[in-house]
Amino acid sequence: MTTSTKPEDTANTYRRIDKIFGNGQAFVALKSDGTLVSWGNELFSAIEQNQDIRNEDFVTIHSNEYAFVGRRSDGTLIAWGDERYGGKLPAEYDYSSNPIKGVVANEKAFAAWRQDGSVMVWGDKLHGGSLA
Repeated sequence: MTTSTKPEDTANTYRRIDKIFGNGQAFVALKSDGTLVSWGNELFSAIEQNQDIRNEDFVTIHSNEYAFVGRRSDGTLIAWGDERYGGKLPAEYDYSSNPIKGVVANEKAFAAWRQDGSVMVWGDKLHGGSLA
């Protein structure tokens, strides 16, 4: 087992777990304090690889076969995992005035709907990651 936690934190890492989410490569657990802990293949699970991730205030996680997306209480999203399959949000992603209400995933892509009812997609184009 490969873990994305630091060894000195292991004793308390797997406590206060509310939900566990998985994909074909790894698991991510949502803790009661809104933080995340992950284990499995670090390419697909390691939250720390993305320096932009503030590991707090998560309300739910979504996953496909190769990536994870975390949604925070303010409607913002964070994605990690294989960038080809949704592990990176589109560059034009802007939620400042239009928060995300929900997310769904298939094997290699994600779709999200915003507060105004609009949809954004990302991931593999052949699996719905493009509206074009």
